Amino acid sequence: MQDLYCEWQRVREIEEAGALLVRPDGVVAWRNKEGTLDVGDAAEKLGRAICTVLNLPSLSTIPRERQSEPSKPSGTPLFA
Repeated sequence: MQDLYCEWQRVREIEEAGALLVRPDGVVAWRNKEGTLDVGDAAEKLGRAICTVLNLPSLSTIPRERQSEPSKPSGTPLFA
């Protein structure tokens, strides 16, 4: 989809390299107007935003399920 009249850019209120954190109900929970070239800095900003939105002291307090090991392929093709 193209934004021919730049309406989305105007509504979102961020630069092209910025970021939005949107809740499942569609409410913008956090907005970073400018992007960053430093991946570590970007991860830190997003992590702080998530902690603020979820009222957590740190991301490490989020419970994570252990990922099961992927099963070995049976050798049977999916499509014949």
